[in-house]
Amino acid sequence: MKKRPFSVVAILVLFVGGMALSVRAESWSDQDLEAALQIEFMRGHLISMVETGKLGRWPQAKLHAGHPRAEHFSKLPAVFRDTDLGTTLRRALEQLRTTGGRDGVAAEKASELLTRAYDVFVPAAARQSTQFRSILLAGLLKEVAEEYEEAVGAGKVKSITEYQDAYGFFQRALLLKEGLEASLTGEESVRLDGVVRTLQRAFRSVRAPLTPMPNEEVAEAVKIAVRLIEERVARKP
Repeated sequence: MKKRPFSVVAILVLFVGGMALSVRAESWSDQDLEAALQIEFMRGHLISMVETGKLGRWPQAKLHAGHPRAEHFSKLPAVFRDTDLGTTLRRALEQLRTTGGRDGVAAEKASELLTRAYDVFVPAAARQSTQFRSILLAGLLKEVAEEYEEAVGAGKVKSITEYQDAYGFFQRALLLKEGLEASLTGEESVRLDGVVRTLQRAFRSVRAPLTPMPNEEVAEAVKIAVRLIEERVARKP
C-alpha cells in the first residue's frame, strides 16, 4: 500500500464531497473515523495474508503480515495508540510481522485484538450509525480503486502486492456493505449490487488474474458506489 502524505480522512472528506463533515453527529468525530479506517485496512491485509498463506505463497504472505504494523498502526490517533490496548495491539502486530503469517496463533491474536480495538476505540454510537458505516465503506472502496490503479497497467498486473491489498480491502468492503443493506431502498440496493458484481469480477481470487479488468472499469464502479453512498448519507436515517 502506497504511503500517502495526507490522512485518509482528509482525502475521504474531499472524495465524498464534504459529506462526511456535513452529516457528522456529535457522537463521533473524524478521529473515530480515522481509527475505524485504519483498523479495516489492517483487517484487509490479514485477509490477504491468510489467503496467500493457504496457497503456500509465503513471501507474499510475509509482506501482508508486515503491513498492519508498518503502514497503519502509526496512523491510529495517538489517543488510542498510547493506551494499554494500543500497546498490546502493537506488540501483537510486531509478532505477526516477525512470524510472516506462518504462526496461526499470532494471526488469530492479531485478528482478535483488531476486533477488540474497533469495539473500544470506535464509539458504540458510531458503530451503530448508518452514516458512519456508509462513509467508512466509501473510504474502503476509495482505497480499493487507488490500490488497483497502482497494481494494474498495460493490460497486466504490474504489482501483485498492490493487487492483493485491493483484494483484501474489497473483502472488508463486502462485509460492510452487507451490514448496510437493511438501510437501503430497493433501488439503491439494486444499483449497489450491480456495482459489487462488477468489482467481484475484478477480484475473483487473491491470485493475480492473467487478464485484469481495466483500471477505468474499476474506477467507474467505485465512483458509482460512492455516489450511491453520498445519496444514502444525505438521506440520513
